[in-house]
Amino acid sequence: MFTVVSRTGTFDFTPAFEDAVLRIVPSGLFLVVALQRLAWLARQPRKVAKSHRPLVKVGLLGAYTALQLTVLLYCALNTHKWSFSQLRTSAAVLAFVDGFLLLFLSHVKHARSVRPSTIINIYLLCTLLFDYVIARTLWLTHHDSIISSLFTLTLAIKLIVLTSEA
Repeated sequence: MFTVVSRTGTFDFTPAFEDAVLRIVPSGLFLVVALQRLAWLARQPRKVAKSHRPLVKVGLLGAYTALQLTVLLYCALNTHKWSFSQLRTSAAVLAFVDGFLLLFLSHVKHARSVRPSTIINIYLLCTLLFDYVIARTLWLTHHDSIISSLFTLTLAIKLIVLTSEA
């Protein structure tokens, strides 16, 4: 199930491996770390004056989360297309939850800290690289151009979110 495969004779991962290791594991780790950080930040006093910058970040993260919901719904409604649909749907659920958590953590972090969030930046950078690998696989397999397009769009928005968070 997680073996390395390739049509061209080069190194490549299976889609099931990508969903389990490159999506579910980072999402689970982010949930644990981000919830702890959110709880700590909630007890801190406000350190930054109100501005319009958080609205831009919230808007971008809202768009990212909405796209993650779209990917989740598409995966849930098309489970017959993949033999590993439970992994793909589980990964999509976690990505959607991560989107909401990113939204809240970014907002609270902006108000209660003067530095950019290391947790958010590390998570976004790592998952951006992992998502690139997954998007590449989705496009190379030619199974479903809709999920490939949706996933690539979330990848592009994640890159924009990363630049706005830095």
